[in-house]
This record gives sequence, C-alpha cells and structure tokens, in this order.
Amino acid sequence: MLTCPVNRRRSILSTAAVLTNSERDRTPLLVKARSMTYISCSRTNTVRIYVNRPTDAQMLPWAHAAVGYLLYSVYSRWRVGRPPVGLTVYAVGLGTQFPDLIDKPLAWSFAVLPYGRSLGHSLFTLGVLLLVLRVTFRYLDQKALSAAFGLGYVSHLFGDGIGAIVSGDFGGLGYLLWPVTDVPSGDTRSFVEFFLALEPTPLMLVGFVLTIVAGVVWVYDGMPGVKDLYAQYRRDMDDTEPQIGD
Repeated sequence: MLTCPVNRRRSILSTAAVLTNSERDRTPLLVKARSMTYISCSRTNTVRIYVNRPTDAQMLPWAHAAVGYLLYSVYSRWRVGRPPVGLTVYAVGLGTQFPDLIDKPLAWSFAVLPYGRSLGHSLFTLGVLLLVLRVTFRYLDQKALSAAFGLGYVSHLFGDGIGAIVSGDFGGLGYLLWPVTDVPSGDTRSFVEFFLALEPTPLMLVGFVLTIVAGVVWVYDGMPGVKDLYAQYRRDMDDTEPQIGD
C-alpha cells in the first residue's frame, strides 16, 4: 500500500500498474499498460487499486428501466394473467432508478457517500425499504405498487452486478453488503464527466438492445401507464363537460 493525500484519486491505463512514490509530494508515478484501473485514496491515506472500475461494465439508466419493465411484464403475466397496468409501471420504473438516485448525487456531487454504489445499492437498504413498504401499505393496490417497486429495485442491483459476475470479479459486488464490505472511496465527479467518459462496451450494447426490446414489449402490452393516464384524463374531461339539458 502507498500513502497519499486524503480523497485524492486518479484513473490510469493499467492492469498491472507500476507504482513508485515520491517522498517529496507523495504523488504516485503511474505507468500505463492496457486497461482502466481506478486508484482511490481512503480517509486513512491509503491507496487502493481497483481494476476495471468504475467506467467498465456500466449499465445505464435506460437499460436498468428496460430490464425492470421486462421482468415486471413477465411477473405480471405469471401473477395475475395480464400485462402491467396503471401506476405499477411508474413504480417499477422508480425502483429501477432508485439506488442511483440515492448514491450518485450523495457520492459524486456532495461526497457524503464513499462511492456511487454503496448505501442505495446495499441489500441492507433494500431490506429496510421493503419492510417499511410492507408495514405501511396494506391494501391490494398499494401492495401491487410495493411489489413493482421492489422488483425494479432488485433488477437494478442485478444489472449492476452483471459485469462483475461475467468477468469473475466478485469483489466488485462488495456494494451489496455495504457497509460490512468495502467499496472504493473518493468517487467524486460530475454527471457530465461520467457520461463524457463513457466508452462503448459489450454491456452497453446489450443495454441498448434491451431498451429497444422493452419498448416493443411495452407497446405490445398496450402502453400501460401512459394509456391508463390518458384514459383517466378523458374520463375526467367527460365528467366536467356540461350535459345537454342541464
């Protein structure tokens, strides 16, 4: 382990980085090799090296939404024998984005969390949320919304772990048990920087394909969510129109 200033981090090109430490400014000299390595400095001034993170194997928001909807469409047909309807579509959509809505701003923008996959991506957080929803919502329609949200949430965690599972880098799944297990620290950046730094990967291509497939399935299902809101809008308009003879 090398030492460095608190919260200092660098992205380098290396799979087996050769690091030397200058005693004058404690700045690591990084020699590049082949792939992206993420170097993070913890609060204990310790350099940690994370290979192929965080820019590799990213599932983007629209891919998360696509996976969540496809899973929920299958679940709805199995559970109640019909495609999704009503607000459940929005609930599953919220669930697919919820972990990032917690972690990314708090880690990237405010540096409250150590990493963009930590609190919101932890199974402990998921368990607490599902317990709160189960205790709070007791009616059938509310339970349907809770189930949709929970399935979307789980699909997000699964999608984020695909890259680590396929590559065999099971240490990359540490966020699932945070804070018991460790995650990279010092993960501070802007959202613009993140999207500008994206490079095409096989997982990204799969995400685009899944997004198209989910769009087709959504149309085949009757455009649930949008169609239901439009139907409700038409009913409300009909109720407000003056009747002949009134």
